[in-house]
Amino acid sequence: MAFAPSKRKRLKTRGEAKVSLNSMMDMMTIILLFLLKSFSASGQLLTPAQGINLPHSTSEEDLRQSMMVILMPNDGLMLNQEGRPFEELPRIATPADLAVEDQVIIDNLANMIMERQISNQNLNIPPMTDMTIQADEAVPYSWVLKVIQTATEAQITTFDFVIIKSS
Repeated sequence: MAFAPSKRKRLKTRGEAKVSLNSMMDMMTIILLFLLKSFSASGQLLTPAQGINLPHSTSEEDLRQSMMVILMPNDGLMLNQEGRPFEELPRIATPADLAVEDQVIIDNLANMIMERQISNQNLNIPPMTDMTIQADEAVPYSWVLKVIQTATEAQITTFDFVIIKSS
């Protein structure tokens, strides 16, 4: 014979269900990591050299990882090395060197490229074929042509120019 439940058991209210935030935090962490990863893979952010006015363009191509040189009217030609302050960047050629009209090849740049090509060959890395040029708007076109001619002589075939995207 079954006994009827007591009054105390009948009137006992169920406790409120508590929500565990652990699952929610795990889900948000995974979403955050996914978004950060997809953002960093969608393009490369580049900080322009100090005091440089980049030209504007409507190009849609993303930057590739390559050797980068900086051309500035007052400072000449420099090799861009990430993490080094602008003042400590190695100068390859002065504005006076670049202004010489008879000289089409920049010797210091040619030597640097050839040294890098040889070191890549010694390390079994494919030869470098890309160069990125970061040139100020005020740089004479002849300086850019000298850089391209010098790099072409050293087996560089693809040139990218850093620009500011305009819509």
